[in-house]
Amino acid sequence: MKSVQVSSRAALRLRRGYPWVFDNQITRLDPGLAPGELVSVAGPSGQALGFAYANPRSVITLRLLYTPATGRGRSEGPDEALEIGRKLDRALSRRRALKLDSDAWRLVWSEADGLPGFVCDLYGRIAVVQCLTAGAEQRRHWVADWLRTRLKPAGIFERSEGSGRAAEGLPPRREWLWTAGSGQMATACEIHEGPLRFEVDVAQGHKTGFYLDQRAARRRLRQARLQGRVLDGCAYTGGFSVSAASAGASEVLAVDASAQVLRQLARNAELNGCADRIRPRAADLFKLLPEAVARKERFQAVVLDPPPFAHARAELPSALRGYRELNRRAAQLLEPNGLLLSCACSHAVSRKAFHTVVSAAVRQAGRRLQAAEVFGPDEDHPEKSQVPESRYLTCVWGRVV
Repeated sequence: MKSVQVSSRAALRLRRGYPWVFDNQITRLDPGLAPGELVSVAGPSGQALGFAYANPRSVITLRLLYTPATGRGRSEGPDEALEIGRKLDRALSRRRALKLDSDAWRLVWSEADGLPGFVCDLYGRIAVVQCLTAGAEQRRHWVADWLRTRLKPAGIFERSEGSGRAAEGLPPRREWLWTAGSGQMATACEIHEGPLRFEVDVAQGHKTGFYLDQRAARRRLRQARLQGRVLDGCAYTGGFSVSAASAGASEVLAVDASAQVLRQLARNAELNGCADRIRPRAADLFKLLPEAVARKERFQAVVLDPPPFAHARAELPSALRGYRELNRRAAQLLEPNGLLLSCACSHAVSRKAFHTVVSAAVRQAGRRLQAAEVFGPDEDHPEKSQVPESRYLTCVWGRVV
């Protein structure tokens, strides 16, 4: 097995639980390392720090997989098939203990489950996997074998794509990895969340088909006592819109820039018997909100769940300006004691910064944010405390007075 030596700063961070080593923290690298190859990692004085897979082409050169004790007594390092199976067993055990109110949930969440670069979501009997790094790419067959034998799904669909995979030097892949029967399966399926039903397309939908991480926010909205109008900004396929209708909303204005996803939203509204109370509208939210303010429209609740405004810290100032504008307009549209659910999906925007900007935006509208609750994704998307990058989703839920 080849070895890599890292700086004292990187060694300290690894011992504290941070799982990455960047290219400028490498002090010695054995020649001929292939992307995704397993290596032993040592500190400046040669102390063992564990085993990682390496990618000399990536800014994140090492992603730690195993502790030093894992491969003890084996000159070739850990038995990877065995260790990956153990990690998957632990991930499954943790998710089953949550007793989620849905048959769609995240089984594997990369570093949070000790499997960097792997994501696996379950939609009923369809498993969707993402292999986002060179190391994950080389180990995908072990994950697929485990899924087939332990979960016995009807099919495994792969959605390995995105900028992170491109940065690893890997091409995108979107295809059936395995199906139980002969021939191709339909990529659309129906899932359940609490009392609600949603149609999901695992091949064409955002992320792996549905925003599973927003289940906690949808649950809060579903439990609210609504009777007036609700504005759902960036509505996608209707997770929040249908939840608001089920909570008693008299009308939901569901806004999204994509007419295609609004057609799926309309089907989901029909599935749940609330199509008569959900009004889809294809529009730019930044243009629609000031127009609605000018018309003096009012809503009992406003949901804001836009796409990421900041992919890196350099984009943070402009992102915060965008969030401030959206939330200021939302506050102007809310009835007295109206409910605001505002979300930011970017690890560059901290929970504290987002809460601060939402509160400031509400004040700029001449209102106050009261009894605000700040939270992240649902429990099947665990956050690793040693990895700030894993805290990517922030939701602010409160009353505007």
